[in-house]
Amino acid sequence: MDGFIYCDACGVKVAGKDEEAILDVLMKNDRREKFKFLEHQLGVLDRKATAIVSLDGILLALTASLTNGSAIDLGERLILSTSSILVLFSAAMCAYILWTKWATTIMAKFDNIQQGFDELMVFRDNKTSFLKCSLTFLLMALIGYAFSVWLFLLI
Repeated sequence: MDGFIYCDACGVKVAGKDEEAILDVLMKNDRREKFKFLEHQLGVLDRKATAIVSLDGILLALTASLTNGSAIDLGERLILSTSSILVLFSAAMCAYILWTKWATTIMAKFDNIQQGFDELMVFRDNKTSFLKCSLTFLLMALIGYAFSVWLFLLI
């Protein structure tokens, strides 16, 4: 590899892995298309966060129904409680993702439109990081729930 990325669609070569340069090539330097693409990516993150919040709600409802009037020993209760806390952390991460901050507001903060695009990409990357954290908390909670069910079946 010579350090360049080749775009088969347009035959252009871009140095390194500069996402900004790749977007410019793909969008043919059309700022409007670039903005629409970044806005679309933010929408994808919002939809994924909405799905995770729905799963979090289902898990919390399931926990409430499992612990309501059931004879659960202390170990299982601790695991279920820890899992519930992890689910709440997952939902809190999603709340940040779902918090509305308009892309045009981010862009308007800067005199230079390129700085606005850079900030929009940083915003998107932050939301992506929060989504990854939310998924991690959700997976940890699911492991806890599975372990508590396994304990319940053994005892």
